[in-house]
Amino acid sequence: WISSVMSKVAEEHKINLSDLYLPENIKLVEQQILKVVNNLTDACSFEIGYVVCKYFEAYVTGDDQLRKYALKWLQGEYTSKLEARQMLGVHEIVNDQNYFEVLCGLSRLFVSMGYAGLMVNLDEAINLYKIPLSTMREKNYEKLLSFYNYCYQGTGRNLFINIAGTKEFLLNERRGLYCYEALRSRLQINKYSTMQGIQDFSQPVICIEPIGMEDILILLKNLREIFKIRHNCDISISDEDVVKFMEEVYNRPGAKDFLLPRDVIREFLNILNTLRQNPQLSFASLMKGLPDEFTEPTANEEEVIEL
Repeated sequence: WISSVMSKVAEEHKINLSDLYLPENIKLVEQQILKVVNNLTDACSFEIGYVVCKYFEAYVTGDDQLRKYALKWLQGEYTSKLEARQMLGVHEIVNDQNYFEVLCGLSRLFVSMGYAGLMVNLDEAINLYKIPLSTMREKNYEKLLSFYNYCYQGTGRNLFINIAGTKEFLLNERRGLYCYEALRSRLQINKYSTMQGIQDFSQPVICIEPIGMEDILILLKNLREIFKIRHNCDISISDEDVVKFMEEVYNRPGAKDFLLPRDVIREFLNILNTLRQNPQLSFASLMKGLPDEFTEPTANEEEVIEL
């Protein structure tokens, strides 16, 4: 993107592209960067443009330390304005008050660079549900509401926000999103899409079906082949052995209630690793070492929902 800006400056000022690396011409490129960024962003537009200019300066002069400082600001890693001012000469940092506006500005900047936009993933949203103070939870839910309004009112055309949580996080009327009336009215699930095999991908809430037995079987077979390629080894586990492994795992007491796909994958990879390092062992002998039963996991691992 910086190269494209430099090409435009060279064309406008009728300067050779190589001459833009000279100290007296660097300002011309910085002015163009500031012009582009200021036209695209609202909050912290000057700071974003200034930091990008600092990155360009480091890019031209070969100053790796300055380049790291600029990237640190763009990644929101500064914890104090004083530190940012000392390192970069900038007076604002990305903080709890302006981070969403900065993300919106960056999304528009990325579009100008030729990307389709910016995608933000917020995983483990159940942690908002676990906040003990109701006032703190409501403040977080109010921020999620502002995300929703920004995306669905047509303002954020190039910003996609994906929030992953459990059904309890969404539906609980005491601590979940449904306890916040403004979100409840907006996040009602399409009742016609709750039928088996039917999904409405135009609604804000998409319920993800649990992975099925057939899918896990295919997954384990693929993992076996990837494992062989990764470690350049030939482990004698046939398709029939994979089926026997699944039957053994899912027929144990407690598997129906507590067994997660990650547990199955971990046990399967443990067997592959053991066979790779101990070729004298057989698949059948290792099967005897599986646990007698599965117990409830400590983490909250319920059915996943994405917003």
